[in-house]
Amino acid sequence: MVVAFALAWLPGCRCGAPAGDAPTTAAAEPGTPAAGGPEAGHSLRFDGVDDHLSVAAVPGLDGDGVTLEAWVRPGGPEVPRANILACRDPGGGGDTFLFRIREDMGGVLEFGLGSAAGEWGMAGQTRIPRDRWTHVAATHDRPTGTIRLYVDGALDAEARSPVPPLLGELPLWIGGDPLRGAHARPFAGHLDDIRIWDHVREPAQLAETRSLPLRGDEPGLVLLLTLDEGLGGRTADGAGHGLEAVLGSEAGDDPSDPAWSDEIPP
Repeated sequence: MVVAFALAWLPGCRCGAPAGDAPTTAAAEPGTPAAGGPEAGHSLRFDGVDDHLSVAAVPGLDGDGVTLEAWVRPGGPEVPRANILACRDPGGGGDTFLFRIREDMGGVLEFGLGSAAGEWGMAGQTRIPRDRWTHVAATHDRPTGTIRLYVDGALDAEARSPVPPLLGELPLWIGGDPLRGAHARPFAGHLDDIRIWDHVREPAQLAETRSLPLRGDEPGLVLLLTLDEGLGGRTADGAGHGLEAVLGSEAGDDPSDPAWSDEIPP
């Protein structure tokens, strides 16, 4: 059974009522192995308190669809609502997407969105294991409203949202959203290889490329954070759009920086 709900109904929810060198040949296909990728270096460990990454604004997300991908390894304190990715209006006007793990609902995935038309969310069915790497993904086909959740390349849940998302070049928060105060929903554990696409990827694509490093020039790839730097207060976008994610509240060291780790997905 797939659980879909208006986000305003959730206990404690902030929501209001509805209102080396990469291949360079032209023949290379998306997902062709390249230098870098999750098996090449590092990940980031989040403390479940206030650690986070942020990208000031992510262009290219206002089309007919979006795909979110990440490797996750929950661990440490059990956070009831642990954000993986949140693209939202800092003023509370809505969400392009909210993708997280709900420990208070059995450790399943959750996808939510919102705009002036209202707010809506759905939960998955498969518990995301703790202390083990799992690939998670979500797709949103906006013309039909269809949202699908995937766990390790397999379809986990599907539902249709009657509510459109808030669109525009909004900030992206990874592992928590400190501007939400008590509703920051910090992630506890490791995250790696974050990918955002401007279209709905097919199930076969998700299954076949989830463990493969990308070249970075794949069509429709909006953001690629391989998190391979291993040090410093910034991590670069590998998709070639000039974006970067800042660790913590500023580029220098601060208490909300997630820690670099050599724990990597299989």
